[in-house]
This record gives sequence, C-alpha cells and structure tokens, in this order.
Amino acid sequence: MAEQARQDIVEIRPLLDGVLDANVLARVADDMSAPAFRFDDELWVRIVYAFAAATHRGPTGIEHLAGMFVPLYLWRAAAFMAQTALEADGTVQARLDSLCQTFQRLKPALVVSWQAEV
Repeated sequence: MAEQARQDIVEIRPLLDGVLDANVLARVADDMSAPAFRFDDELWVRIVYAFAAATHRGPTGIEHLAGMFVPLYLWRAAAFMAQTALEADGTVQARLDSLCQTFQRLKPALVVSWQAEV
C-alpha cells in the first residue's frame, strides 16, 4: 500500500503544485525519501486544509481533487500504522488526541485560506 502510494504521489506531483504550498510539497518529498515512514501531524493537517481550501476555490473538480488526495491519505495511513503497530492503546489514543489538537491549532490558517480564495 505504501509503495503504491509513494509511486502515485511521484506521478501526480505536478498536479499537487496547484493545491499544496511549495513548503508543504517539499516536506512531502522529504518524508517520502526517508528510509522510515514518517508523516507528522502538522504536515498532514496542512495537506487536509489545503485540499479543503482547493474544493472551495472550485476550478478543479472535487472528484479530481479526491483522486489526488487518495495517495496522500494512503501514505499517511501507512506511516501512522508503521508508527503505532507496536504501541499500547493508550499511546495510540494520545497520538490521535495530538492530531486533533493540531487540527484545532492550525484551523485559523484554513479560515484565512478559505476567505482569501473567495
């Protein structure tokens, strides 16, 4: 799953330029080239919010954006599973709670992006 996601992300990278900030895209490339799976919460939230804002802009269809989002989601899922496979339930729950906090912390960036695109 992870290897296919990696290949798909490489293939759609030119399309991702229209959705993701250059810094976010560079971080995705760095994470994909690392020997171990990694995909931190802040990067993931920035990707989700960028895609949410892109749906609001409207020039790219939602189905097309969803197709571009899937490999990123699969990469994130693979990284999360690799990180948590041997962790206790409480530790995994703490990771999920941290992810929720990151979504809350970065929500103002989504609001600014959403309003700027109108």
